[in-house]
Amino acid sequence: MTLIRKTVVILVIVSIILLLSLCQISNLIFMDNYLLLENQYASLKIEQVSGAIDGQLSSLSILCQDWAVWDNSYLFMADHNQEYLDSSLTESICSSLNLYTILLIDNNGEITAGRTYDQNRDVHISHSLSLLQHFDPESTILTATAAGGNIKGLLKLPQGTLLFSAHPILTSDGKGPAAGTLFMGRMLDKSLISKLTATTHIAFSISDYNAYQAGEDISIIKSKHGEDIICEVLDENILACHTLLKDIYYNPAAVLEVDLPRDIYQQAQASFNYFSYAIILVIILITGLIIILFNKLILNRVRLLSSKANEISCHQDLSIRMPVIGQDEVANLTHNINLMLDEIESAHHQLSASQQQYQQLFDSALSANYICTPDGNILLCNPSFLDLLGYRSFEEASLMSAWNLFHSANKNAILKKLQQERKITNSERIIYDNQGRPITILENITGIFNASGELIQIQGYMIDISERKQAEDKVKYLSFHDKLTGLNNRSYFEDRLERLNKVVHLPLSLVVIDVNGLKLINDALGHERGDELLIKVARVIKQSCRKDDITCRWGGDEYMLLFPSTSSAIASVICDRIKAAIEHIEIQGLQVSASFGMMTKDDPDQDIRDILRRAEEKMYRNKLLQHTSNRNAVITSLVRTLLSKSHETEEHTQRLKDMLAKMGKYMQMPESDIDELILLALLHDIGKITVPDSILNKNTQLTESEWEIIKKHSEIGYRIAKSSSEMAPVAEAILYHHECWNGTGYPLGLKGEAIPLHSRMLAIADAYDVMTQGRPYKDKLSIQEAVQELRNCSNLQFDPELVEIFISSQVFAHNEHCSDVIVSDHPA
Repeated sequence: MTLIRKTVVILVIVSIILLLSLCQISNLIFMDNYLLLENQYASLKIEQVSGAIDGQLSSLSILCQDWAVWDNSYLFMADHNQEYLDSSLTESICSSLNLYTILLIDNNGEITAGRTYDQNRDVHISHSLSLLQHFDPESTILTATAAGGNIKGLLKLPQGTLLFSAHPILTSDGKGPAAGTLFMGRMLDKSLISKLTATTHIAFSISDYNAYQAGEDISIIKSKHGEDIICEVLDENILACHTLLKDIYYNPAAVLEVDLPRDIYQQAQASFNYFSYAIILVIILITGLIIILFNKLILNRVRLLSSKANEISCHQDLSIRMPVIGQDEVANLTHNINLMLDEIESAHHQLSASQQQYQQLFDSALSANYICTPDGNILLCNPSFLDLLGYRSFEEASLMSAWNLFHSANKNAILKKLQQERKITNSERIIYDNQGRPITILENITGIFNASGELIQIQGYMIDISERKQAEDKVKYLSFHDKLTGLNNRSYFEDRLERLNKVVHLPLSLVVIDVNGLKLINDALGHERGDELLIKVARVIKQSCRKDDITCRWGGDEYMLLFPSTSSAIASVICDRIKAAIEHIEIQGLQVSASFGMMTKDDPDQDIRDILRRAEEKMYRNKLLQHTSNRNAVITSLVRTLLSKSHETEEHTQRLKDMLAKMGKYMQMPESDIDELILLALLHDIGKITVPDSILNKNTQLTESEWEIIKKHSEIGYRIAKSSSEMAPVAEAILYHHECWNGTGYPLGLKGEAIPLHSRMLAIADAYDVMTQGRPYKDKLSIQEAVQELRNCSNLQFDPELVEIFISSQVFAHNEHCSDVIVSDHPA
């Protein structure tokens, strides 16, 4: 569409909008005011008719008063004389006064005299029962007249609407007391309506309210019941106005309706039409003038610019410039276009240089870059792209479709997102190299679109993040899992505890498990064996629990279990199963046990943290109760393990106990020290349980490295003993029992009495028993040879004084066969 056509269309649209706006505004201004004027006029007519009806009531009230304030009427109510009836209440009284009824009522509400006349049939009729019910002594009418006042208004009767007036019967000078009430009524019938129409020159009708209520138009009365006058447009020519006429009880009695011609509205409509035609004519003239001026002053110069632009486009000559005519905005536009052409010409030269630089950067980029069509045909790629996907050349890569890199289901999703957002940034996806191996990449994809918004090319930049993704997955796994055991960790437990702490998961059971003796095993067997214990316990827990149970390592040697929708009875069964399985675990012959604490949340009002705290307290209480038995079991297990893997025997241990006990008694030591010597005899080589069997039972000479391993057993034994309150008293004696009197021993090279007494005593007894009992790698000696060897090593390996005490304290010191040797070799 040309610019002139667009201008015409815009002006036409603007004109139409302006026309409609002016017409709407005019309509609101003129028509609404005229409608308001019309309604006011209609209301005035209704009020005129209502005033005429009120005039009838007033005239009737005056007539009633003339009759009521009259001595003859007053005397009649007293003596009921026939003369009054004959002279005043004649048969023609109703027709002559245009009355429906005239009644004289005493103060008790009884009809004393009166007449009722049907004007339509021109006959006298009996008094209406519906009328007589209004004359009760307590009625509104008689109550008003009894108080000395008069009353007028409307009454709704089955015969029609009755205009009435009632006045107390008084003397001619207006004095009382009232002898009764004079009631006059006039039917608001067709004859009266015709008379009022002739008087007011307004045609109207009176409808019975009940009959009107049954009609179609009663919704108007009901919906606007609060309004005095209601106007309804029947058609363009007739306006119907309604108002309610209420009786003396303020109830609707009749509906007054006036139909008026809509002269005011028709006059307004004609004025509005003339005004609209004038506006249309003015707008057409202005629009035409604007188009002529716009074409001459602006469009002709724009056409000149367009022709020059076509010339530049056809010749591809950026050196052509446009002529600048005038000094207005079009001239400024032409000047700016020439400046823009200067910039474009300069940018064109720069672009050529930039394209060369871009190609170099594209090829040398570390990211895998490619350009392809929406169908997947690869147009360009860099060496990194070829290396990533395993292709040797661009020609080989171009044979494949770029969509082969992705799952085929992703193609439409990628194209749709590019169409919507123009680019996809930091997208993680899996692609496949030429061997079909998956590669996790981080990719940015940019869509290139033509002027019509059609996707014509896709540029992609990919970075291999396979290793980073694996590391992230590992970190993510470790954030909720214990690295050692593979169970969920404390963070996961805290999260699941909050999620499961809901009514739907009750009863919710929590179990705390603490592995007994982990520190002892770490010290005795090393942390690798301790880790092995934790892994085995975790495996047992996992195998003993159900699929939906939460199993976590809380930290150290503690585990937490969470059983959703599990009662305490079922949780106890699971705990017993786990406990039994743990007791079958052995780490290098050491028996394992654990302490349990279990609590169940049954009530939603219970605090889950309090349940957890109580479960821990229960576990610690059970651990305390089992402390002694667990420690004894561990010690027994350690000793049994040591005996099973080394040359040590129970007989050797027992002999050491006996020799050290005799030696202690000989030295008059306290019983507590003797008990420690006995325990030392049992545990002095406990550190050897960590020494490999191949070294411990080797029959040939140990190498230097093997001997270094052996020498560490006293330090390990020390740590084992220190880990237990029962073994702690002999820990130092275990550590130093291989120290020598002359300072050449291990581990610290202590000398003389710096070596603990118990260690020195054990070293003598242990050496004597080894010499007299022999080992697989050493023959045994006789008692005399062993005693001599002890004395030979005095002041070197052993305490000389303790050597003699040892010899003197043992049973063989009293053996006659040996006594000569012992005594003769005793130093002076």
